[in-house]
Amino acid sequence: MSGKKPLDDRLREKALELFRRLEGLSLPRFDGATVDFHMRKPTVIFLPDAGEFVEVKDDRKLLETLREHDVRRVLFDVLIPAKANLMLKVAEEGMETFVLRRPTALSGFKSMVGRKYGLNIPKDDFTDAVCLAYTWSKFHRRLDVKFLRCWPVMILWRTTEDSYRRQQQTLQHLPTEIREKMRRIMVEVEEATEETAKEFVASVTENYPINQLFEELGIADDTEACAYCCELFLESLDCKSFAAFLKKLGVGVPTKQDRQEDIETRKRRKPYIHDGRGYHALIQLTIKRYHIDPKKEKKKVKGKAIRTAEEIWTWKERCVKAVTVQPGGGNPERPALGKRDDPFIPARLRAGAPAKCGRWIKHTASGPQTPGWMTDR
Repeated sequence: MSGKKPLDDRLREKALELFRRLEGLSLPRFDGATVDFHMRKPTVIFLPDAGEFVEVKDDRKLLETLREHDVRRVLFDVLIPAKANLMLKVAEEGMETFVLRRPTALSGFKSMVGRKYGLNIPKDDFTDAVCLAYTWSKFHRRLDVKFLRCWPVMILWRTTEDSYRRQQQTLQHLPTEIREKMRRIMVEVEEATEETAKEFVASVTENYPINQLFEELGIADDTEACAYCCELFLESLDCKSFAAFLKKLGVGVPTKQDRQEDIETRKRRKPYIHDGRGYHALIQLTIKRYHIDPKKEKKKVKGKAIRTAEEIWTWKERCVKAVTVQPGGGNPERPALGKRDDPFIPARLRAGAPAKCGRWIKHTASGPQTPGWMTDR
C-alpha cells in the first residue's frame, strides 16, 4: 500500500492518457487553456500545448498562473456570480475570454465520443478540463470586459425582482390581517428592488450608450422598464441573428410547418428550451411599454413583444456597426448609407436583379405585407 500513488496523481495520468487518445482522433481543439471551476475543490487549469495540469487552490493566484504560462486564450466551463470578478480580471489582462454556453455541451461531447469511438470517459475535474478543450466551438461564448462588469449586477437585479414578485403573489392569498402587518415589510422590499434596478441600469449605461434606446422605446422615465430593457440588450449580445434572439427568448415566429401541425403532434414534440428569465423580461417590458392589461388583452402581448424585441435587436446592430466603423466608439445613429448598402431595409425590399438591388419595390400582391421581423435578415 505504501507504493500506491495518490488519487490526484492517478487521475492526472488517466486524463493525460485520454488527451493523447483524443489527439490521435484529430478532433478540433480549443487553441488556449481551459479552466474547470469547482466551489469546494482547487481549480484545475489544463494547458494543451504543454500537456500538463495546474491546480490552483487560491483563485487569487489563477491570473498569476495564466501569466506565467503565457496564456492568450482561456475557456471557462461555467459563468457563475462567485467567479465573475475573477473572469473580469482575466479579460482586463487582455486575454481572450470564453465560456461554455451550455453546461450540457460537455456531457454531450462525452456521449458522442463514447458512441462514436468507444471511449468511456469518467467524471472528474481533470478529464472535464481535457474534454472542455474539445467541445464544439459553437458552444463557446466570447466575453468582454463590459459584459462582465454588468452581468453580476444583472444577476442581483434578477434575484431581487424575483423575490419581490414571489412575495407579492404569496400575499394575495393570505388573510387581510396578515397583509396589513406585512405591508411595511413589502414597502421596504419594493424600495430595495427599485434601488437595485437603478444600480443595474447605471451599470449598463456606464458601459453602453443605451440611453438612446430608452428614448426610442419611450421608457426613459420607468426605471424597472429600463432594467428589463438592459436585460434584453445584454442577452442579445450573444445572438448572431434576430431569429436566434427570438428563439432564445422563446417567442420565435411560427413556421409554416408549425402552423400546419395539429394539437396532438405539438404535444408529442420535445419541450422547447429557452431562456425563461429573458422571456419574463420581454413580456414585462412589453406590458409596461404599451400599457397592456395581460388579463384582458392577452392576445396582443406576443405580437407587441416581437415588435419590442425587433427594435432592441435593430438598435443593438446599429450600436455594433457604429463601434466597428468608428474605432473610438460613437452613438449608434442610423448610418448614412445608400439603400443598396443599408442593412436595415428588409431583405424582401431588396429583391430583384443586381442592377435593381436597393430600389424601394412596392408590393403588388394582395393581402397584408410581410412584417419586417418575418423576413430573413
